[in-house]
Amino acid sequence: MIGRLILSVVRFVPSWFPGAGFKRVALDIGQKLSRLDAVSFNWVKQQMQSGSYMPSFASSHLLPEDGSMVDARQEGIIKLAQPGALHRGDGHPIAAKSFVLAMTLYPEVQKRARAEIDGIVGQDRFPTFEDRDKLSYIAAHIQETTRWAPIVPQGLSHLAMKERVYEGYRISEGATVTANIFSIARDEKCTPSHWSSGLSAS
Repeated sequence: MIGRLILSVVRFVPSWFPGAGFKRVALDIGQKLSRLDAVSFNWVKQQMQSGSYMPSFASSHLLPEDGSMVDARQEGIIKLAQPGALHRGDGHPIAAKSFVLAMTLYPEVQKRARAEIDGIVGQDRFPTFEDRDKLSYIAAHIQETTRWAPIVPQGLSHLAMKERVYEGYRISEGATVTANIFSIARDEKCTPSHWSSGLSAS
């Protein structure tokens, strides 16, 4: 309760106030990220106008099925709706690094994954979404990576809508509840690790 009160008061502290340097830093970072968003978004628009572009989140929404470009208001919504991870890569690099780490720890799993891709996709192209149903072992890799090294280890906070008792603990109405995703995902009773067992896709 005290922490929530302090956070509420801090919102009104002017950025020039002594000790409020964090607000100036946050503002600077926010402006830089907004410019970064605009760079990738405008690049997609330019590619679409030239008639040569790759399908993406932005292009699929900028160009509806009837082939007409959206208006300025809709375009603004699309730009704001883009999660930073889609082009800044806030989340994907974390998952990719975790995957690379797992492959260095378990080379036999990497070898089997490569064999599945080569057998189904071949070596002349990259896998596409059309190949997803055939790549069951790769799908298991993706699921195991998110379990083994979740991007948001502590999960997202939730608000208890009503009072309840869970395993002997009373959770009052309005309490903030945060699930420890990292701990839950590594509980061998619920989700045993598959890396060391060869990552069974079954």
